[in-house]
Amino acid sequence: MAPTVQTASTPTHATHGIPNNPTTRSTTSTTNTSTLPTATYTSLPLPPVPDGCIRILLNNTNALHTESDHKLNKALTNYFQHDPTILCLTETCRNWHQPKKTSDPLRRYSKALQKNRIKLSTAICKEKQSQHDLIQRGGVAQLVLNRILNFTCASGSDELGRWTWQKVRINGTRSLYLITAYRPCAEPPADTTAHTTTWHQQYRMLRRRGIKKPNPRKQFMIDLQTFLDELHSDDSYYALHWDANTPHNHDDVLNLLDDSEMCDVFDPFFTRRPATHIRGSTQIDQCHISSALSSFVKFAFILPPGVGEGDHSYLGYDLDFASITGRENLRSIDPANAQNRILVSTDIKATARFLRHLKK
Repeated sequence: MAPTVQTASTPTHATHGIPNNPTTRSTTSTTNTSTLPTATYTSLPLPPVPDGCIRILLNNTNALHTESDHKLNKALTNYFQHDPTILCLTETCRNWHQPKKTSDPLRRYSKALQKNRIKLSTAICKEKQSQHDLIQRGGVAQLVLNRILNFTCASGSDELGRWTWQKVRINGTRSLYLITAYRPCAEPPADTTAHTTTWHQQYRMLRRRGIKKPNPRKQFMIDLQTFLDELHSDDSYYALHWDANTPHNHDDVLNLLDDSEMCDVFDPFFTRRPATHIRGSTQIDQCHISSALSSFVKFAFILPPGVGEGDHSYLGYDLDFASITGRENLRSIDPANAQNRILVSTDIKATARFLRHLKK
């Protein structure tokens, strides 16, 4: 029988949406957690997304099988049951420069399951020797689904495939950048087969930049900080969702938070941090957001590794996007809301012409 796993209940919220007294309760999980340390995990099912909120869901997929209809459909079904608005996937291990085998099926199945269009942004290290390979280590993908789809106005990625981003309009002067990133592990053994790891890819690319003895992990933090500084100088907010391959309380992470004026979304909700890898003992998958938006985080969750895809946790949070944009709710801007697809016209003749055109 699987051991008992402590799960975190929905915390008590303070006036501005920040909980002040996180509580825990114990339940028995049917998940095989024999390799997991005792820690506080969020119980299933997750509560419904509150009105006006968007849900961000992060997971290291350890390979997203876009070439298999069955595996891709199963993976997306597992993700979508938690009703994410933003789906952040790390270590996808797919060469996104082959769209027919990667992004095209991902779009197709996502749209079919969501019954609506999506916006997808991806990143992978582009090297000549691997340009024809479907499987490529590392890589990230980020999907915007429903609710704020029409507010997503731009996207881009890092040239080394370390992160991808999508820009969401808040008002006429300010935007929120949603970022999904993957930091490589430490330098692998010298005899690693074919030197195809993410670390090796970035090492070679950094050498081409003119860096004689690159350290991909260190350079990741330097370049990410530079990117966030650029966004900050543009008076933009940002939300970073990443597999840091580093504990959440490591100096690398804490310095990034301080220098970028970000906060850890899980701090108010968890008195203890559970491991986010099935063989790990610390939280290495993380979600950070501009400190100015901290009061809009209404709920945060970390599920036990192994309950979904891959060997990492599903984790994320609910963000009150309606309040950020000064709205009462998101129904009026959600393209999935049937009311937003109703056409109304006071011009009777124009309506008749339009209906005749549809019949043709």
